[in-house]
Amino acid sequence: MIGSEIDEALIDEDTEMESLMHIFNATFGKTGHWNNDNNWGNSSISICDWHGVSCPGLIYDEETATYKELKTVVSIDLSDNNLRGAFPLDHTLVNGRLPHLSKLDLHNNPALLFDFAPSIGSTSSFSQSVLQYINLSDISRVQSLNFIHAFQNTLAELLLESSDAMSESGDKNIPSAIFDLQNLERLHLGDNSFQGSIPSEISKLSNLKYLSLDKNELTGDVNKKLKDLSLSENNFSGEFVYNETLGLMVDLYELDLSSAGLSGTLPDFALNPRIKVVDLRNNNFSGSVPWSFFSSIDPEQFSYGEFGSNNIKGEIPSSAMIQSIINKLFLQDNQITGIPPTLCFTEDNCDTILCRPGTFSPIGRDDEGHQCHPCPSTTYYGSVQCATVHSSHSPTISRQTFSPSVSPTSRPSKQPQNLLSRMPSTTAEPPSIPATLSPSASASTSSSPTRTLTDRYILTKLYDSCNGHLWHEQKFWTSQHSICDWYGIECDAGSENVKSISLSANNLHGSIPTELFQLKRLEKLSIYSNEIELNFGGVGNAKLLTHLLIDGTGLGSLDGIGQAQSLQVLSARFNKLETLPSELSMLTNLRKMSLTDNKIETSISQLVIPENLEALLLGGNAINGKLDRFNPPPTMRYIDLSGNELYGPIPSFLLQGTPSSMDVEIDLSSNMLTGTLPVELARFDRLEFYAQNNQIRGMNSKLCEKTEWNGGNVEVHGCDAILCPKGYASTAGRAMKNRLCEECNDADEAPFLGSTTCAKKYIDSAGMNLGNGIVNHILSVSVVAVAFLFSFS
Repeated sequence: MIGSEIDEALIDEDTEMESLMHIFNATFGKTGHWNNDNNWGNSSISICDWHGVSCPGLIYDEETATYKELKTVVSIDLSDNNLRGAFPLDHTLVNGRLPHLSKLDLHNNPALLFDFAPSIGSTSSFSQSVLQYINLSDISRVQSLNFIHAFQNTLAELLLESSDAMSESGDKNIPSAIFDLQNLERLHLGDNSFQGSIPSEISKLSNLKYLSLDKNELTGDVNKKLKDLSLSENNFSGEFVYNETLGLMVDLYELDLSSAGLSGTLPDFALNPRIKVVDLRNNNFSGSVPWSFFSSIDPEQFSYGEFGSNNIKGEIPSSAMIQSIINKLFLQDNQITGIPPTLCFTEDNCDTILCRPGTFSPIGRDDEGHQCHPCPSTTYYGSVQCATVHSSHSPTISRQTFSPSVSPTSRPSKQPQNLLSRMPSTTAEPPSIPATLSPSASASTSSSPTRTLTDRYILTKLYDSCNGHLWHEQKFWTSQHSICDWYGIECDAGSENVKSISLSANNLHGSIPTELFQLKRLEKLSIYSNEIELNFGGVGNAKLLTHLLIDGTGLGSLDGIGQAQSLQVLSARFNKLETLPSELSMLTNLRKMSLTDNKIETSISQLVIPENLEALLLGGNAINGKLDRFNPPPTMRYIDLSGNELYGPIPSFLLQGTPSSMDVEIDLSSNMLTGTLPVELARFDRLEFYAQNNQIRGMNSKLCEKTEWNGGNVEVHGCDAILCPKGYASTAGRAMKNRLCEECNDADEAPFLGSTTCAKKYIDSAGMNLGNGIVNHILSVSVVAVAFLFSFS
């Protein structure tokens, strides 16, 4: 969900925080059971900075030509986090409480229960929900699925793998309500012990592209036009009729029917030109390998085909297509009687395809450390065991158990010269490569400085490098459609030149190819919330790149970023950055840099700040030192240094170069700052100021006259709207709409301005607040010792 799709009138951070706290309390986060509860329950920190919570961040407002931050939840990812108990649906997903939540990922929490049914007597309504993605795989149980139809207008992907999913009645049929989800594109229902036949209502899912029903107890057949189908490990029976089923799925690119109990003639897949992955292992398919096998595919796009442990007979044909993909076909443990010499490494040795009669290997061929050993009893090619009598269904050690996230490695490169001459060239220059050709084929020439890469080629390489077949949304990718129609791609008007790439939270996995920076018209790259590897080699080629959004990608270094000379916005929050390279100073066009919630450990005096920066967000790191050593440029008007290790007084000259007429925001909360708020800040007419959870002892009364400060709250609540007084506390550390400063039972429980709780704070003899909140251990340190330590900061 992007900023243009957000209704700002619906944003209520207090309500959204309350909903998140219901999740925290109901699933045992409050009791310390979560694996990661970073910032949860800390009202002084924006909910957008709580672990697993994502917000849109800064959005450019064209009317005011400024950036504004939208603090509303668009994604919750608490997967693999040891959540327990029952998810509080009535307090979160109903009645517009989280009005912009589009993604909910709770997978791999084995002790979590999710019930789609509202509480009895509840007035809950899902009518305002905008959820597009729900992942409840590998949790204890998902029940009352008959209520899931409430998301029929929005839900695009539903994952319920290994979740003991059931309807309210508790039976083990696939709940029919799922087939009311008219916008559903991807459905994962594997390993739920579903029984019976596949419901005919599946035809109602007119937008469905991917269906996984593997590891159930289903019978019957499926006749649905899909792109990705997984029905392995079921109990289907009867003869499989290709032309009436898979033959109708012209867009099918991935198929898993392994161990599904299927029989019939081996399909030729000639009607599936986009097929990339096929797994038909451990069935009862019979007949011979047809001459037309995969005759309509692009061989460079094809990944692999697994056909082991069936009843396939006869000689493997030597068609041109089979010659070009023979190193990707696996036919072990069948009744193959011949292999044409033209397919083999040498005319007298075909063992890299299948072990010859009279030999065997555990994988049926000479590969991966397995050699073909003598065995007089074997009579077919590709035997996987040595026995007195060959069994076509003997136990097999497959080359790779099917996994859509990992393509099997191909055979060793042992192709003979006469075979290579028949295969498509793998060294052609990209401009001459057909649109459907995989760019990996010509990777050996990717470093040539004189070569011009087409935008289509570069995007196709991105798709291949980042497992595009697993993306949540991949509409038109690698198709013959204009690349400007591919999901997430925006082009310059009237051209095929890529202007913007927006693939955030789209399940990208892999390495971003550096060729991406050779998109000559690229202005914006948004790939946040994906598990990817990224380096900035060649970023200087992207002469027009202004926006780079790479939050939550696992990024560990910004080395090379200094070459992105046109960059205006850099957002790399929730990563693993530990240092800031000096080359950041080269980014003279940079206006906003957001690096919150990393692992940056440095002195504030050593911060590298580009000279024209307007917004610097470094909250949630380990930046230390006195604030008077902070020297931002006069263009600065938005600073976030919250949750660091800053100490000493707030200097009177803070932002002294920033014009007083500008709208300014300063967040210094949750540090170890002391003294009083400087009266010099009063020169700003409009200021958002956060200083809670420090050791502030006073403020000048002139600050309390700034009626436009803190969103106008100062006009209503006076000084309390800046910081709660001593002896008072608020969850925000100040008075806000519907949240006043409340008096503590004991004044000592809140000895400083801006307390967020009434719990007593223990102070050492130097006045340092150890722990930045409720302290569990009292440390006694002499004033002299503390002063000595700080003298080296």
